[in-house]
Amino acid sequence: MNSDVSYITHLINNNNFDAALIAAEHVLQNEPSNLQALVYKAIALREKKMIFEYQLHLERNLDYDSKPFPITNALIELSTKSGQYQVLYNLFHKLDDITKLNTEAQLCIGHAMQKVSKYEEAKKIFLSLLNNNTAQDQAHYYLGNAHRYLGNKNEAIKNYLHCINNSTNFLAKAYFGLANMKDYTFSNEQIISLIKTLETNSLLRDDKACLLFSLGKAYEDNKDYESSYYYYALGNEEKSKYEKFNEKNLKEKANKTIEKYENTDFDTPDLIPLNKTPIFIVGLPRSGSTLVEQILSSHSKIERIGEVPYINSLIQECHQRRHIASYPEFLQDLTKDQINYFRKKYIQLSSLHFKNEKATFFTDKTPENLENIGFIRTIFPESIIIDTRREIRANTFSLFKQLFFGARSYSYDINNIVTYYKTYIKLINFWEKKCPTNIFTVNYERLVDDFDTTLSDLFFKINLKPEKSCFEYYKNKQIVDTASSEQVRKPIYHSAKNAWENYRKHFEHIKINTNNKAAN
Repeated sequence: MNSDVSYITHLINNNNFDAALIAAEHVLQNEPSNLQALVYKAIALREKKMIFEYQLHLERNLDYDSKPFPITNALIELSTKSGQYQVLYNLFHKLDDITKLNTEAQLCIGHAMQKVSKYEEAKKIFLSLLNNNTAQDQAHYYLGNAHRYLGNKNEAIKNYLHCINNSTNFLAKAYFGLANMKDYTFSNEQIISLIKTLETNSLLRDDKACLLFSLGKAYEDNKDYESSYYYYALGNEEKSKYEKFNEKNLKEKANKTIEKYENTDFDTPDLIPLNKTPIFIVGLPRSGSTLVEQILSSHSKIERIGEVPYINSLIQECHQRRHIASYPEFLQDLTKDQINYFRKKYIQLSSLHFKNEKATFFTDKTPENLENIGFIRTIFPESIIIDTRREIRANTFSLFKQLFFGARSYSYDINNIVTYYKTYIKLINFWEKKCPTNIFTVNYERLVDDFDTTLSDLFFKINLKPEKSCFEYYKNKQIVDTASSEQVRKPIYHSAKNAWENYRKHFEHIKINTNNKAAN
């Protein structure tokens, strides 16, 4: 049997996932608890994008009552890497004692709790690991993130500084955690430390980028804009080495979407009713979308679920079920029952974040949903879509200075950002003409310059009366888990609108007709 597992290892290493899946299933027929075969089967299912079977495989084998704990530990780590947070959330509520898991699995469960907005539960897990010598540095880092998203600035700083003073593995990430707190200013001593750390040869890939972007922020705060741009540019160059933007795929997908939906009618009768109507906030990151989300979710009838991968997960499942590899072709023949299935599945996933029983709307603020409006309109024809739009040079600079963990490969090159922006304008203009009563634009500059009027227009489109709490959105104590977490806890201010002008010579050449429109 060992030779069979070695053969599967060879297949996985050579990306032969079809054969690896068959071989793993053969091993499991004779040895159902073979740890390596269970993990390899999960990897093969994931890589083959068999999302439905992948989720079932994880759920069946994360049964800690009947499976040996090494299996549970291994599959927890795999679930975290692939974003199966609902599976881990369900497991967390089955466990009678999380300490039965190994340290890495406990950290993974805590991370998953953060991803489904259960920050208090996550904090408890991380706090319990502070005395664990092998996990305390990572626990401090995750605690710093949790406190930052909860608005506990001093606690966040304390945990990040612990990593900087005591940890090698999390030093760079902790520095970037501080830099990502937009109102934190580095001392001269910290800047010297950042530069010295950057000169070491043992940096991991993401660590170097964290340090470079942190130095860009440090020099920006010191008004040394040339040094700031230098480090931001190096950080983007570093990320561009391994985050490759596929311009051709983006444009092909946009053109296919427009061609597919040019003559499509979205009125599907007899769909199951929803208790809460989704509001999808789309557009580029750093365009004011978190501010719009904070304003909306300060209303008693609206709650937030943040940036979540659920629409993309449903699209991947739809690919698999219909055996078609590309979007949007697979939507063409969806039946009413299939549409209702995806409606239920999305609400089930979103409900992990629900806290307000009185809310009749909820916001999904995932910028990449811009590319999935066709799917959204097919599955949720009653949904509201808000496009947050910002002046292109301001948005380009704000993206250029921001390090993202994950997708958004276009954001690490100015020309790629402009290409993405143009494609976004092309798509959103199409959808505004196609669905004028469901999609509208909020312009960031107008929101800042004429806050009360723009806010009132925004709620008029949703058919709700704005409440006092919406005008005082900065008093909202809810979780904000984006790069704007500190900014949206302040009243409206104008400095961010023109921050790009300090770097004018690098961005003033960017000019396109964006057809900017405010919400009316």
